[in-house]
Amino acid sequence: ALDDAKVADNTIVIFLTYNGPQQDRFNGQMRGRKSNVYDGGIRVPLLVRWPGHVAAGAKVDTVAAHIDITPTVLAACDFAAPPDVKFDGQSLLPLWTGTADAVPLALSNRTLFIQTHRGDVPQLGRNCTAIGPRWKLVQGAGWREGPFAESEKKFELFDILADPHEEHDRAAAEPEVFAEL
Repeated sequence: ALDDAKVADNTIVIFLTYNGPQQDRFNGQMRGRKSNVYDGGIRVPLLVRWPGHVAAGAKVDTVAAHIDITPTVLAACDFAAPPDVKFDGQSLLPLWTGTADAVPLALSNRTLFIQTHRGDVPQLGRNCTAIGPRWKLVQGAGWREGPFAESEKKFELFDILADPHEEHDRAAAEPEVFAEL
């Protein structure tokens, strides 16, 4: 349709999903599933097509989230957000286009926070994660419906570069990183 309308070369196509699988099934060997804060429940594909700007087959490994899409599209269109609008996300445009010599500081050092829960009000410490460029702190208890007790909490720390399947808890070995996250 884009080719027929002669706009394919001037259109950004973005594909992403919103969470992991609902039932136990193949998910690329990632731990967890929908509603869980292990990567199997929160990591999703993000595919971008923008001929002449995003190289076909290019891969970006920087931690990002849905909150980055609007700032990125605004930057791609060279359009400024209204001055009274504040975004939590950052523009991924330099990463998509390969125009950054290095990952922008705003992306390279940030920590993303995610909590999933069933209900209208978040509960402190329930099913949450803090994800940085190398380390991920996970507290996965409380992802199912029903009451959640403080005694269920168990924080785990993963080196997501060395352990992408979140199998080896490094909390005891890395107390400074654990405390920072």
